[in-house]
Amino acid sequence: MKYQGKGKLKFKGKSYKVLVTLDPTSGYITAKFPMGDSRSAFNSIYGDQNIFKQKYAIRDLRIELPYGAIEHDNLSNLYIKSIQPGTLSVYDSFLVRSFNLYEKEIGISTIVFFPESSLLNFTFKGASVNKSSELIFTDIKLGSSPGLQVKLKSLKHLLLFDNNILIMKASSNLLPKRNQFYRALSLLGGGKAIYRAGFFKNNIQINFIRSDRSNCLGPLFKKDTDKQEFIEKYWEYESTLDKKKKNRQELFIEYFLEGMSANTNLENRIISLYTALEIVDNSKTLNKQSISQTFNLDPNVADIVAKFRNKLIHQGYSGSEALAESIKEVKARISLKRTPFKTSGRSKNRSLFNYYLFLVICLYKKCFKDIGFADRNIQYAELMKK
Repeated sequence: MKYQGKGKLKFKGKSYKVLVTLDPTSGYITAKFPMGDSRSAFNSIYGDQNIFKQKYAIRDLRIELPYGAIEHDNLSNLYIKSIQPGTLSVYDSFLVRSFNLYEKEIGISTIVFFPESSLLNFTFKGASVNKSSELIFTDIKLGSSPGLQVKLKSLKHLLLFDNNILIMKASSNLLPKRNQFYRALSLLGGGKAIYRAGFFKNNIQINFIRSDRSNCLGPLFKKDTDKQEFIEKYWEYESTLDKKKKNRQELFIEYFLEGMSANTNLENRIISLYTALEIVDNSKTLNKQSISQTFNLDPNVADIVAKFRNKLIHQGYSGSEALAESIKEVKARISLKRTPFKTSGRSKNRSLFNYYLFLVICLYKKCFKDIGFADRNIQYAELMKK
């Protein structure tokens, strides 16, 4: 997903015509200087660390597309990530450059930028492909049948998804609703989806953000009908929330998703899940009574959940130690034959992972209850049995 075009870059007090590459999936924008300009532009950069602190802008940017072009008069607030000065050699000749006879870009200097804000807006010029509005999401594994459609009747929206690419279409402007769809789709895929691009009329948004789905839990459901209903229910639920409740919901989902897909160790992901637990918990202390009521858990299991948090966050235990000690303390006063997170006969790491899955499922069931979605089998429960 790379787009190439031309623009003007002011660098070291002089304006240069540059070749520009937009690469949203890497999060970077690249500017290449023609050979002659490379020499004058890069003569004095060595040892100058100030160039990495300054903001830059690419002006008069134009990217040609099959059905037109996207333009930006002043693509500003760009920071330098790296610089690759070009080298000169005997291959520095007009014919070599003109006919690309040498595989290396001899003498071509490159600056790699990253934008201050990942979401950039461009103007579309040319014949419109259609008059609808669209959003595209990527990096979400739904395990769905190719071409599956979801219709949100109340808003006349149509969602098409095929493996990890989802396209949302409507006659009205979808751009302001992108975050609402992001939350619904991310929950459905067990990790953070990527809003990649969107358009309405002549406004095109492109999101320059890298993805890391290495810790994604994958599809929430097996059946496509369950996926369809979940999207519809979640959309309707969030659409009815007032500002205060919506802010709380957004915060809850963000920590929940962080717990499922953050590229970090299991303990840190569990801490994110506990933050999500606290946001929707009915008390200020996350005690066993409130945990039991909020998540419909046996009081003794809720006691383990409360003790685990205190030991992990406040008492310096590792995740495995916190789990073992919490279960031991509860079993010391009551007869607890087994727990819903299946730790008996398993290694410490496997037990902790099962406990992590248990917390994920608890949060999903709370979400189901809130949006009026009937409880049903979640695929993550199957992972506990392995």
